[in-house]
Amino acid sequence: MIIAVWNVRGLGSSSKKEMVRSLIRKERVEMIGLVESKHTEITMQDINSCWGYQDVEWVQVPAEVGGSGGLILSWLKDSFTLVEVKTMQNWILAVGIMQQSNFRCTICTGYEPNDRHERLVVWNQLRELRANRTDPWILMGDFNEVMQLQERRGASTMTPGMREMALFIQDIQMHDMDINLKFTWMRRNAASRINRMLIDTEIMSTFPEIHAYCKDRLLSDHHPILLAFKVVTRGPLPFRSLGYWLKEPSFLQVFKKE
Repeated sequence: MIIAVWNVRGLGSSSKKEMVRSLIRKERVEMIGLVESKHTEITMQDINSCWGYQDVEWVQVPAEVGGSGGLILSWLKDSFTLVEVKTMQNWILAVGIMQQSNFRCTICTGYEPNDRHERLVVWNQLRELRANRTDPWILMGDFNEVMQLQERRGASTMTPGMREMALFIQDIQMHDMDINLKFTWMRRNAASRINRMLIDTEIMSTFPEIHAYCKDRLLSDHHPILLAFKVVTRGPLPFRSLGYWLKEPSFLQVFKKE
């Protein structure tokens, strides 16, 4: 399964929908979280325009008055079976089963506020959700904050917001996936790594070949991030043994017997 998250900065135009559809087709995406849709209502036609076909489901959080924010989480019906969904203004939480692997997990798409204090409120909501659920998590989206100086171009001093972001990820005990890119958001001379893909350690142990990566920004100033559960095939595994086994007189007899 391949999961994507992208701050599209508005999904109203046909060119933005084509941008999303191109990513889905090229990368064979089976679930996508779209951040900052800036839509108060998403129709089946809007979703079909993004996917190019109809066998999909979705959950949305409408944009606020004035058109800011808005979230969409959408997936192929034959790839993910929804069990439970919860939404708030800044996140969508979907519990379900990945059909190919029969793996149950929680997938959360979020868009944290620009205001530091409002951001803390959202993070506390997610802390509580995380503490009260046992399914392994994927948390993805636009966090509107960085954790380290090198994640923001020109930053020279650690801010309270950076420390709070680091503490939040430490508290929820999730792994911040490496994404092959220094910055995920760029506008003129400003650049930051504010978009992230966080996963549970249980997911890492269940899918050892899991990896994340970024694609081009195109019509948005944010890069999309993708999480691939693909198993990399490297051919037959070689037979390995310890040399001193051959010095044991009974080794060949045991070997033949087995």
